[in-house]
Amino acid sequence: DLTVVLRGNAVNYAVRQDCPPLTIGRTTIQHPARPNEDLARLQAKGAKVYVLAEDLAERGIAAQRCVPEAEPLSRADLLDLLEAHDQIWHW
Repeated sequence: DLTVVLRGNAVNYAVRQDCPPLTIGRTTIQHPARPNEDLARLQAKGAKVYVLAEDLAERGIAAQRCVPEAEPLSRADLLDLLEAHDQIWHW
């Protein structure tokens, strides 16, 4: 069982985005990070993905701009979510 909570600047990973190849000088990275796809794969494997609503609002991001895999969660509800888990990893 895995639950992911995106908070702080990490809420940006939940915003719908296109990640084209990245070119720096003469070098092109054909496979840049694709956080939207990563969140979808996590959910497909049974993980729950949340994004803190207040952190979205602080950054001027409307919840409607986020991928459907990232369910908005209020800070008030975060404590209940944390209490429902045996282990918490934070970084």
